[in-house]
Amino acid sequence: MRSDSLLCSKIQKRALSSFSIWVGVIACWGSVLPWPMWKSEYFPFFLLMLFTATRAIFWNENYTWATVVSMVATIAFAFVYSQLFTNGLIISIYQVVYAIVPIVAFLTLQEHERYVFLKRFINFFSVIALASVIAFFAHFFIDLPYFIIHHTNSFYAPFKNYIFFVITQNSDFGWFTRFSSVYSEPGHMSMVCAILLYINGYSFRKWQNITMTICLIWTFSLAGYLLFLGGIILHVVAKSKKILLTLSKIISVTIILLTLGFIYYSPQNNDMFSIKILSRLEFDENNGIAGNNRNSIWFNQYYDEFLSSQDKWLGIGRGELGKRFGGTGNASYKNYVLGNGVIGTIAIFFLMGTYLFCYPSRKGLGLMILLSISFIQRPYFLWAIECFPYVAALSSWYIHDDYQKQNIIIAKQSTILA
Repeated sequence: MRSDSLLCSKIQKRALSSFSIWVGVIACWGSVLPWPMWKSEYFPFFLLMLFTATRAIFWNENYTWATVVSMVATIAFAFVYSQLFTNGLIISIYQVVYAIVPIVAFLTLQEHERYVFLKRFINFFSVIALASVIAFFAHFFIDLPYFIIHHTNSFYAPFKNYIFFVITQNSDFGWFTRFSSVYSEPGHMSMVCAILLYINGYSFRKWQNITMTICLIWTFSLAGYLLFLGGIILHVVAKSKKILLTLSKIISVTIILLTLGFIYYSPQNNDMFSIKILSRLEFDENNGIAGNNRNSIWFNQYYDEFLSSQDKWLGIGRGELGKRFGGTGNASYKNYVLGNGVIGTIAIFFLMGTYLFCYPSRKGLGLMILLSISFIQRPYFLWAIECFPYVAALSSWYIHDDYQKQNIIIAKQSTILA
């Protein structure tokens, strides 16, 4: 009787674990605000809270030292991120509950659960991306029905909603329309694809990688292309046994490609690759390069004044940031520094580094560098779409590397004994 109840309890717990992972997958996907989430800005919050609630039964598990250190670091980061003295109590609590509590809940996943989450999320994202890109290409040949939908952020123009993908009304350019899938920006799609391609290893034997690469290419996102190429370089270096030789080869190929680009490109070129991509690399007096347009001149002036003030250490608070620049389309690392200060910005990289310290690997270091590069344009590390796969990938790679090391040690010991 006792054994039957224990078996029943184990089955129920396993079922709840599987359910919580699926909720985490959907919450992770929803954190990038696909169009079904535009009805209410609280939908993503509800999903994250539901995921947190489903993990409540697992809070008293026996955790590894790596998980404990990760949790302590995350909770410590919460005190910095809350900005209690800058934001006030209500906004501070909301920030911590919305951004930090779900991360702590995710850390309650055991290593094998994180691996399952990673596989499920990549498959889930890829299935939606595949259906989306097929429908997107089909609409060039067939007049698909659509309806008009509005984003919760008034900065965006109305969207044509084809169910499987959306396009802003003012950016339909035929075959050269930028693909954004079910998201508000092509850059969001390219960012997620670039990160998941790195995690999934770039093997084109996997249908998921083929799908995500096609999607990324059709976003015509300069940042996405740079993340994609940067990720490949980091992946090759991480797997290489002769790092210096590999780096020298990469630098040589990069110099050749840049030289060919300079020879080929001219401001008079009217092909789409020159217009959409290469023209954005032109020098600009205000932004450095023309494609660096994530912040307005007014925002940049305010940011420069901010760096000269005492507010730079703790930031002006996310509440004040929203009042001043909400709905203006400004989005880059400057937004995060302005809202959270220099101390808060250092703290988020310290948190990323702590996770890597707990689950060290060369591939993990490469992923941290890739997310740091992405942070320059889109400081979204605390979004579930970046943080959840990051932690899951780090622990999965660490366990895999550790398993391989143990096998090598066992093989050597067997050889000696033989």
